[in-house]
Amino acid sequence: MENKDNGKAEVNQPTISAGEPSGVSEARRRFSKIGLTGSAVIFTLASRPVWAGQCSISGMMSGNVSSPGQITCAGCTPGFWKNNHVDTTSHDWIGTGYKTTETFNSVFGVEKYKITCNPTLTHVYTLYEVLWLQGSEDPLFPELGAHAVAALLNAASFPDQFGYTASEILQLFRNATNHEELKNMLAILNQRDCPISGDSGSQPEGTGFTCPTSGNGNSH
Repeated sequence: MENKDNGKAEVNQPTISAGEPSGVSEARRRFSKIGLTGSAVIFTLASRPVWAGQCSISGMMSGNVSSPGQITCAGCTPGFWKNNHVDTTSHDWIGTGYKTTETFNSVFGVEKYKITCNPTLTHVYTLYEVLWLQGSEDPLFPELGAHAVAALLNAASFPDQFGYTASEILQLFRNATNHEELKNMLAILNQRDCPISGDSGSQPEGTGFTCPTSGNGNSH
């Protein structure tokens, strides 16, 4: 597998503009609506150049615009990654270094994202299948896994515009103790303007995992 933090799509070069980075003011308003606790500091990671931190949580909260040029902050939603930028032959998410068929647990280093359909069948969700989990189907918090997958793919595709690298998103997920707050923060990052054009005519790889009808697990 290629280096996750270097798998950038060519279409995602940062756009330089004057003034506050695009999306920062709206993101700051959303932070104030959901409220933040002391655990928000988990989104402040290792030191980096000022321009590279403008689109991170801490950068948007502080409104730091001291650099000569500004990056247009960006993010694509779980819904985008369900239906776009997938090579259905190789199962690659184009330009990210990740495959739809990789399991969430193996990539994120956790064990929770699986379902026991019956005494003889336990299914471990793939990254793609986690995008389809709804409500209580997510084993940690509703929509957390879906937003984590989207954040990972965003960070792998356009880390400067997203504010984090793929390895940082994985670290944040593994270290989180407040899953609701983590989901809210990832959602804000993912719901900025998406810099990747949608693939007209592309088809999703199914609609998630469904336990066999004889099982007693989740279904879609």
